[in-house]
Amino acid sequence: FAVSAVLFSMSFDTVPPTHYGLLQNRFTGYVDTDNVYNPGRYFVTLGHGFIRFPRMRVMVQFSDTTTVAGTTRKAHMTSPPIKARTGPDPTDVSGESGGQPLSLSVAFQYRFDYDQIPYVYQMFGVMWETSFVRFARQAISNVAQRYTPMEFWTDRTNIEKAIQAELADALLHQGHALVDDLQLMRIDFSDKYEEIILSVQLQEQLKTTKRYNMTVTRLLKEVDIRAAETEATIMRVNAEAAAESSVIQNVARMKALEFEQETKAHAYRRLADGLGWSADQFISYLRIKALSAQPRENMVVKVDPLGNPA
Repeated sequence: FAVSAVLFSMSFDTVPPTHYGLLQNRFTGYVDTDNVYNPGRYFVTLGHGFIRFPRMRVMVQFSDTTTVAGTTRKAHMTSPPIKARTGPDPTDVSGESGGQPLSLSVAFQYRFDYDQIPYVYQMFGVMWETSFVRFARQAISNVAQRYTPMEFWTDRTNIEKAIQAELADALLHQGHALVDDLQLMRIDFSDKYEEIILSVQLQEQLKTTKRYNMTVTRLLKEVDIRAAETEATIMRVNAEAAAESSVIQNVARMKALEFEQETKAHAYRRLADGLGWSADQFISYLRIKALSAQPRENMVVKVDPLGNPA
């Protein structure tokens, strides 16, 4: 009875919650690829067991570290960074550039669809990850050759997208797996080339700084010119206003004088007419009036022999 109980218990096997399973006959090695098992505990009979395939996302990382970038969690599989080469640099006037060697640190996550598990086993057995690493290295190297060295500095986001698209296509058609995400974590050129790039970037920064300084100087000069023009305009407006004010005042004085003379003339006419004076008499009146207005101590009057003013 005890033996039967042990044999009966050995007739069960489990598929963990994070896996799929294919049932294998451990005696003959035959694997049933017609049925894919979901997580659970199954009665499989003695000598049978499950080959497990990941149901969740699996992290593969090409890096010098074994932990996922930015975390302390270890990647499922870690491989050294990918050695690749960029495309030629069209700005290299020496004509010697056939691309620059570089090292790419990349992480990606793949997963299996339920109905693709039989194809994965038939193609790779249980060694699919070795092939996936090879596919990934080739796909990423192919993408690297499409871009110039400078584009790895200036267009990193699009390069990352291109790598993910290329890798997703490769794993889908060659490995029956789906790539859900990819991170281009690090790009390393040779030390010599990075020094050249830094020098070029420094020169570009200096040119930009000089251009900004020239712009500031030009703007300050324009401000000075505008200020001078404004000052000249103010002076011109003030001068025009002063001239116009003087004209207005002179015209007003002239009109006042004319009005005063007209008033006096009218009054004198009325006086002469009222007294019945002749023109000579009226002139004599005006002369006497003028003399009366002068200071007496300094006044000398010429008279004729009869005592009349000459």
